[in-house]
Amino acid sequence: MSSSPWCPPSTGSLEQPVTRRRQPSDSGQGTRARSFETTGMVDEGLNGQASVFLRPGDWFFGAGPHKVSTMLGSCVSVVMWSPRLSLGAMCHCLLPTRPLPRAVPAMSAGHYVDEALDWMAQHFHAHHCPMRSLDIALVGGATAHDSSIGASNVRKAQAWLDAHGVNPMQMDVGGRVVRRLSFGLADGALNIAHGGRLGPSEV
Repeated sequence: MSSSPWCPPSTGSLEQPVTRRRQPSDSGQGTRARSFETTGMVDEGLNGQASVFLRPGDWFFGAGPHKVSTMLGSCVSVVMWSPRLSLGAMCHCLLPTRPLPRAVPAMSAGHYVDEALDWMAQHFHAHHCPMRSLDIALVGGATAHDSSIGASNVRKAQAWLDAHGVNPMQMDVGGRVVRRLSFGLADGALNIAHGGRLGPSEV
């Protein structure tokens, strides 16, 4: 799989991604792993199987035998997967949208729900994957100390998906729990585990 260049909008900046491209297999036949791009923490595994952990503001796009994980409080993750291409994307967004003025980025653009989802859609479009062909999950948006940030993140993600004519096939949102996600690129499997009660420092 040849990944297209990442094209952030002119209103924001994006952290420099880590890129892994095709590597020849030991047998000289085919490829060992498909490429991916991420701003997350990459742990190189055996046989080309990487584990990627997404922090707030991180994103992942690519394919291959890799696992992507994160931990959520009031933040949200949207997971998108193409069953046809075994191609997936995942984000970890801190806020619904960039505060005004947009010309002055307070944080990298991956922190914001609307901008992160725009980038994910651009990547799938570059691979000729219409949004309606994707399996989509929306996770997170917990409430911490009566803050409305979690609910606002969920509403923003739902509004974006509605505007693009798609609905999440899986939703696990709200409440006061910490969520741990694990996403397998090879088969699109998404595992969600609930942890302890959300504390003041959890995102």
